[in-house]
Amino acid sequence: MKQLIFTLVSTLILSTLLSSQSVLNNPYESAFVNEYLEIINKRQAQPINLPTFNGPKQKMDSVITQVYSSFQWVNQTKTRHTYDHSENEVSRITYKWDISIDQWVANKKFIKTFDTNGNHTFYYEQEWNSNLDSWIPIALDEFTFDQHDQLISKVVYRSWNPTAKNWKNGYRYTYYYRDGNLTEEIRSEIDLATRLWKFKSVDKYTYNLNNDPITKQSLVWNDKNELFEAKYLDEINYVNDRLSRTVRHLWLGHWKPIVQLNYDYGTDGFLDQMRLLTWSSFTSSWEVKRKNVLDYNYKGTLIENQAYITVGGNWMGTSKFNKEYDSVGNHDCLTLYDWNAAAQVWTNKRKSTSSFDLSTSISELITPFDIGEDRHKKTVDSSQVWSSFLNDWSTTERKFYYYSFESLVTTDNQEPKSTKKGQVYPNPVHDVLNFDYSFTSETTTVFFYQTDGKLAYTTTLRNNRVNLSDLTSGIYIYRIIDGQHQYSGRIIKQ
Repeated sequence: MKQLIFTLVSTLILSTLLSSQSVLNNPYESAFVNEYLEIINKRQAQPINLPTFNGPKQKMDSVITQVYSSFQWVNQTKTRHTYDHSENEVSRITYKWDISIDQWVANKKFIKTFDTNGNHTFYYEQEWNSNLDSWIPIALDEFTFDQHDQLISKVVYRSWNPTAKNWKNGYRYTYYYRDGNLTEEIRSEIDLATRLWKFKSVDKYTYNLNNDPITKQSLVWNDKNELFEAKYLDEINYVNDRLSRTVRHLWLGHWKPIVQLNYDYGTDGFLDQMRLLTWSSFTSSWEVKRKNVLDYNYKGTLIENQAYITVGGNWMGTSKFNKEYDSVGNHDCLTLYDWNAAAQVWTNKRKSTSSFDLSTSISELITPFDIGEDRHKKTVDSSQVWSSFLNDWSTTERKFYYYSFESLVTTDNQEPKSTKKGQVYPNPVHDVLNFDYSFTSETTTVFFYQTDGKLAYTTTLRNNRVNLSDLTSGIYIYRIIDGQHQYSGRIIKQ
């Protein structure tokens, strides 16, 4: 699925931004830094070629996390995963360890659905409320794709209102393409008063003949004038098919340059340094504010990033990370460092290490994660902090991965499909709606949509019935997801 995903590298880059630097404290400029480093990382990374495997696979069915407390290891969380026959994760339940009863208790769960092309189309997450003795919705996402498997809309709901039984916040993202390139991304938000979608902003892109983005213009919606107004403009320059400079402008009746990124490459062709400059109106010139010194391995993967800012004309380190790989290509260590200003050196901060079973390749596994930097079966992750007192690493957390050859959720080789047998009654309905279906769960969630596709109501199906007295009159589409089966239909609420 084509989505903008911030990787661990981007997250670490963002963490280096200091609030004392006003230009970096600006969320737009912080995102600006991350966005273009991510573009370069994707351009430089080489494709992963994995061998095919046609035999029975092992699936990662649970993960247990423990923390070290009071000189002993204590259970913290456990997750259980289920998959469909296309090897997509379709549900996950998270448990927390209750020390008072010495057992696992349910905490969160989610379900996901996919279309026949493998595109992720639906996500619904709930959290267990022990006071209400029921599952409470906390997130719902819906994705729509065109015939080319391009994401054309994403709707995100958050903050459930248990009294009104609707979502407090909703966001919609609409995407437009030309020749396979994203040209517009429009963001909207639900107006709490009218429950209608209201424009928030739009990003527009243009491309060169190599399909590289050369401009990105950001506009924001003006409620008073009811139109989009220019905010930012990014100009992206290339030399020899590589990013050489990106300049961001702010609209002040005219385009004014405010910040730029310069890129320097090594003899191996990979990015060596990335410098952030801001425009000084006082000197009418660009001033360097920050730099990132980078190192990539021969596969084009970023393995080290040292971030610095200028203080009093001198460079001061803010953060550093280093990634290590074993002899067969598994990412087995990530180390984070702090800057010691007095000694002008990097000092250890945190480290995470991973262990692998080299007898099983990643091609023989089914996991809930996208194929990343692992080439074999991961068994243990460990988190460590540096102790200056002990002058050594101390392990604070560990995570164990468990696999099995158990069958997947479905019992046949067909894709999840709607059950044809069954009906709802009465229809039209005044209050109580009955479902004549054979469900596997006694507390299945039902979603009701308006005919324009907007989610109108969510409730829990108990004893195969729901009370719709709070639902306004109209025509609705209901949707139920029960394990690997989906049910939908149309009702009239009177």
